[in-house]
Parts: sequence; structure tokens; C-alpha cells
Amino acid sequence: MNPSEVYKFCPRCTAPLEIKGSNFLSCAQCKNHIFINASAAVGLIIENDKGEILLAIRAHDPYKGQWDIPGGFIMPYETIEEAAIREAEEELGVKINPGNILYNSHSTYLYQEIDVPILDIFISATIESGDLKANDDVTELHFVPKKQVLETKTWSQSVDNALRKYIDAR
Repeated sequence: MNPSEVYKFCPRCTAPLEIKGSNFLSCAQCKNHIFINASAAVGLIIENDKGEILLAIRAHDPYKGQWDIPGGFIMPYETIEEAAIREAEEELGVKINPGNILYNSHSTYLYQEIDVPILDIFISATIESGDLKANDDVTELHFVPKKQVLETKTWSQSVDNALRKYIDAR
């Protein structure tokens, strides 16, 4: 479901909202404007010295039990690099060196029956220190040969495309 179909009332005065465009809602009573913008997320493509890519199994819904890469939403006032470092510590228990932006794409993330628009930003990263361990939002971690990565379907077409572009460029 599109967010504009869900957000019906003004959070400021509770009057009904009017749809003014594909990403713009307006309150006729208090003139409050609400923009439906993409939430930014960072995905980490981590390759080990054997040329394998780190894949994870998601621990929670949505998409519980499906393949993914480490990463998550960028918090307010956080840079891409800061988010990457935080997510690696939370999900993997390691410190990373964030690399370059490799690819970006738009997608949606089904959350509480709402298709939240997402700006996916994929970066390379290397593990600096720590013992790799599945934490937080992941239940399993596997370094997977590139050929097998290309045959593995993740929960997101955006993630699949980023992995394919990364591997094809190598």
C-alpha cells in the first residue's frame, strides 16, 4: 500500500489530508504539508581475501529467513559511512573500513503493510577488526563464492542488482 493511501489525517490538527501529488499531502485546515520522501538505506558488499561475498540470512520480518547483505536504514543526521560502520557493528560485531559507493537504486520496503519508498546506497567495505558473528537483524552469515552469489536470490531486486553489478565489474 502506498503511504499516501495510509496517511489520512494531519498529525498537527487531525483534519483530513488531501493528496496533492504522488508524494505530497496537504491539510486544508492548518496548511501543514507532508512530503512522502524516500528513506535512505546502506548496503555493505564485503569481499574476503578468497574473493567471496558476505551474505546474511534475515532474522526478522519483513523477509525473515531470506538472503540479504549487511546494512540498514541511515539514521537522521548520520552519514553513509557512519551508518555503514554502525550497521556492521550491530549486525556483524566487527569494525569496518567503508569503501566507495558502488551503486544506488530506488526500491520499496514493506513495513506494517506500507510500501515505504527507499533509496538504497550500496558501498564496498573491508573488515578491519573483530570476530564476525551474526547479531541483531541477521541469524546467519556466510561468505559465498561469486558464482553462487549470482545464483542466489535475495529478498530485494535492488540488492540482487547491486551484487550483480559489483561482481560483473570485477
